[in-house]
Amino acid sequence: MIFIPAKYGSTRVYCKNFRSFYNKLSLLQIAIIRCVEAKCGPVVVSSENISEVRLQLGLLPKKYSSGIILHDRGEKLAKDPATILNVLVDFTKKYTGKLPSAIATVLPTSPFNSSNDIVKAFELFKVSSSDKLLSVSKSDKPPFNAWLFDDNPDGVIKLTFPENIYKLTQSTSCPETYFSNGCISIYDTKALVGGYSFNSTQGFFMDRISSLDIDYDYEFELAQMVFLKWSKDSDILNNISL
Repeated sequence: MIFIPAKYGSTRVYCKNFRSFYNKLSLLQIAIIRCVEAKCGPVVVSSENISEVRLQLGLLPKKYSSGIILHDRGEKLAKDPATILNVLVDFTKKYTGKLPSAIATVLPTSPFNSSNDIVKAFELFKVSSSDKLLSVSKSDKPPFNAWLFDDNPDGVIKLTFPENIYKLTQSTSCPETYFSNGCISIYDTKALVGGYSFNSTQGFFMDRISSLDIDYDYEFELAQMVFLKWSKDSDILNNISL
């Protein structure tokens, strides 16, 4: 099963999941197409605006729109501090069908994801002993020498990790670090509904372009500009006319 969280009332970028992004397709529609193409189980779309989701589905070919499960998350779960895990657990409580052994989340705001990435993530999770998987990308800057603005009006900064041995080390001499890029997560269902009691986390490495996550208007526009060149599956999207 693949779970697509699609908030309608985006905080920083207005309706980013539902706006036209590429070839008249929205980020949500692109995510749906990829999840269906991955063939890794039923696809769920969760939103606080189900009527708008239905409109988006109605524009897609039946190959991609039929059989999609809808989850009305409600306004409370569409606002901070609600997390994706909160929304996912809410779905598991309301779902009347048989839950699978694992559930993946795929974010629409990661436009350089692909159906092949989703398949590979599932394949890795199946052979892993971990009960959670996170897609990660290599950090471009080490976190060890990060700074915080001190709580005073003078703009004084202080080290975020003052006890770390790499705090003043040249970046090229620091260990390589990775960050969760938000593209794909997979959870063992029992561990998920049992209070997020995950024993270990499997990392799924993805390239740097896949780490792009749209949080601001300029990121939305930049992603549009380079999408045709850097997308791994634009050929599929080009064949869909709305």
